Amino acid sequence: MIFLIMQFLWKYVDDLMGKGLEWYVIAELLFYASANLVPMALPLAILLSSIMLFGNLGESSELTAMKSSGLSLLRIMRPLTIFIFLLSFAAFLFANYLWPVANMKFRSLIFDIQQQKPSLSLNEKSFYNDIPGYSIRIMEKNKKGDEFKDVLIFDHSEGNVVYKRDIWAEGGSIEQINGGKAMIFHLTNGKIYQEVQPRMVKGGVYPYQKIYFKRANLNFDLSAFQLQRTNVDVYNTHYEMLNMEQLATQEDSLKVEMRRKKEELARNIERRYLLFRKAGSAQDPEIVATGSIIPVLKPNSVDTNLLAATPSKPILQSFEARSREDKKRIVDGALNMARGNVDYLIGRRDEFNGRDEFIQRHRLEWHRKLTLSVACIILFFIGAPLGAIIRKGGLGAPIVASTLLFILYYIISITGEKMAKSGVIDPFWGMWISSIILFPVGFFLTYKSNRDSTLFDLDFYLRILGLKRLKKPKFAANENSSTLQ
Repeated sequence: MIFLIMQFLWKYVDDLMGKGLEWYVIAELLFYASANLVPMALPLAILLSSIMLFGNLGESSELTAMKSSGLSLLRIMRPLTIFIFLLSFAAFLFANYLWPVANMKFRSLIFDIQQQKPSLSLNEKSFYNDIPGYSIRIMEKNKKGDEFKDVLIFDHSEGNVVYKRDIWAEGGSIEQINGGKAMIFHLTNGKIYQEVQPRMVKGGVYPYQKIYFKRANLNFDLSAFQLQRTNVDVYNTHYEMLNMEQLATQEDSLKVEMRRKKEELARNIERRYLLFRKAGSAQDPEIVATGSIIPVLKPNSVDTNLLAATPSKPILQSFEARSREDKKRIVDGALNMARGNVDYLIGRRDEFNGRDEFIQRHRLEWHRKLTLSVACIILFFIGAPLGAIIRKGGLGAPIVASTLLFILYYIISITGEKMAKSGVIDPFWGMWISSIILFPVGFFLTYKSNRDSTLFDLDFYLRILGLKRLKKPKFAANENSSTLQ
């Protein structure tokens, strides 16, 4: 979890720095971020801990002692297996009920932090423009940063740039009031240059007034610098903030809306065209020929003779009987309507694709609630027998093995999820493909470890190949002589 939190901080460091956030806001953000990282940290922790535990037991020959007493590996693993199943059930409850709430709180808080302006920080010999309507430049400030010299302020706070007001002062200081929501800039020994007539013509000469002062106060509204908390209910309909029951309900609603949109499209297409019926098929209309679809430009623009034409060649005969100007008008109208229909159908196609992708996201999230629990069980049955086989404890070999296995699991999971989001495969296969692939691996390792397999014994493979391991020469030391023999 610590490693994942560090990754989170590196990702959002630009959004957190310089905002003047309180410590409890940062703590709240890290708490919600930690809850969101549990689905990634928990399977990795189970994999690493199981490899370390059984690796230590194997390295200290405790597994050998238990097996010599008649206990199989599955019997040794039974208490931990019960614990892992209980932990997996708790992980399901967390993913279904707590994870959506943590997601909603985290998204709301990180959005509010990203929207907050940086804290007030006046630097020497540079303009500060984050206060709406003002541009402030100071030439020198004291160590505390609350007293300044040679202050220049361009004031456009009225929101109207036709008036111009420039303020210069020899010195100044700032004082925050109302809990930091407002600030008073105390200025001393300065001048105010202010126009008294709005600029109507560019390049003209306009009167202005000059005001001298010994002391002046300028008020600033700092409400934009305060963290404004958004109501979390704004995010409660997003698919990542719903449990399995809510996801199923919203998916059904989206499918109903999808069917309604498709039926509406079919009715719109039918209204755009005039369809002829085959003779004798009054109850089952069919489009009889390519030429039997006529674009209806206006309700009164269709010739009655055209409607009464025979089904064999209804359009061709009536079209040939028209004048050249009418032909051109009909063809141009048909082409314009065809182009409009193509654009309309392309827009509807993109809309349906977006709606279908949104429905697939709901199905992905529904399956995600279950894959976390199953991943914990599978990775335990991979890590425990693997630790018993390699018989190496500590943080060396277990970390290497668990990292490689988890990277494999993560790559397969992300690949399947990406393919499901793009519509290449069904969301079920996209979310369960990693479990389907790793389940045989866990079964194979458990079977081999239970039978004391030499799966990772180098001497076993060398004997198969007819080779021998090179051994270092041994030197015997004589007790009565320092000469090595």
